[in-house]
Amino acid sequence: MPDQATVGAYIITFISNDCRLESGELIQEWVYTVQEDPESQLPYNISHLELELCPEFNVSDLMDGDIMPGGSFEFGPGNDNCVPDGILRVKWDELTDSQIQPYFLSGGKFSFIVKGCFDKEEKNIYVKGGPNCFPPSEDPPITITGPSCNTRTTTTVPPPRGIPFKGAFNYKIED
Repeated sequence: MPDQATVGAYIITFISNDCRLESGELIQEWVYTVQEDPESQLPYNISHLELELCPEFNVSDLMDGDIMPGGSFEFGPGNDNCVPDGILRVKWDELTDSQIQPYFLSGGKFSFIVKGCFDKEEKNIYVKGGPNCFPPSEDPPITITGPSCNTRTTTTVPPPRGIPFKGAFNYKIED
């Protein structure tokens, strides 16, 4: 399964998929970097990046992660723009701003969060620049590591800190 993919004029790298407890809920953050391919003959032009997701995910279980340096998130079905119509995807959008583009020289960071923890599998990834999608629809898909539909059966998360709340009222506190 590829942890790196060249899509259009960009190199996309899967970095991590850490599970953690947050507010008593198990979540997983999927992190990627995107940077310009110095050997590309294509123009450096990225308006958005899209990663296909498991069709069984609920949009309500998906949350914004980080976009360094900026842009916006959209979760939902593709609209035949790059991702085929109806396929659930995360879309990092509004990446054309002149203040954002310089970050692609060294690698912009993109992440999203999903409730639960999932195994890795190959997922289709797309870059759109202007009116062009990469890969074009007539070409084979380009894949990168992403979340599967399979929940991890074993997950290690750090133990909670402090005194467990359960039974905390059994302690006698004296001055």
